[in-house]
Amino acid sequence: MHAINLLSYNLNFNIAYPELTELAQTHTAELVCLQECYSDSLTDTIAGLALAAKTTTGKLGLAIYCDSSRFTIIGSSSIPICLSTYERLYMQDRERLLVAELFDNVNQQYLFVASFHATHFVAPNSLRRKQLSTALEILNTLSREHPVVLAGDFNYPFFHNKLKQTAQKFNYTLRTTHEPTFDGRKFRGRFDMAATTRMESSVQALPFGLSDHAPILMKLTTS
Repeated sequence: MHAINLLSYNLNFNIAYPELTELAQTHTAELVCLQECYSDSLTDTIAGLALAAKTTTGKLGLAIYCDSSRFTIIGSSSIPICLSTYERLYMQDRERLLVAELFDNVNQQYLFVASFHATHFVAPNSLRRKQLSTALEILNTLSREHPVVLAGDFNYPFFHNKLKQTAQKFNYTLRTTHEPTFDGRKFRGRFDMAATTRMESSVQALPFGLSDHAPILMKLTTS
């Protein structure tokens, strides 16, 4: 099977959007998952990658780009998942899970790609684990035993064991970087990661750019 390069990046209120073309070209990305992008300002293509899906409500959105010469876009959906009390009161239109169904013309198989953005620190880690559980349960229903990758900002910087156990309950492997992927004013941590099933994968953090998050690069090999 031919490997797939996937880039995931939290753009920090779209600030890092101008970096995407160079990042995608430099790392030969065939899939791109975005968080905290401005959906209305997204271009139809980036570095030859086609916009496969995007959220349409709320100021901060999610998006997925794919190499249209390799992947055929079958469909996409933005799926509601549980929100914190704060979000239900003040951010009811926040979308946190975006899924694209693709057909890999090289490997001749279907692939499900999800961009994910868990709730930030207005809620405890237990809510983020519940959000991940909901997302993976939905993906297992949609995927029909095909390979799945969910990548994004998990907002879960430390103590990943419980998060890994949550992923394992749904037959997913949580992939984290060795290096921090978030550099805030008060601390650094590994926020950005991925969960995969029915594929081999590795993940690395790329150098920080305009965002307070580092982009992550995954190499995926389906079975």
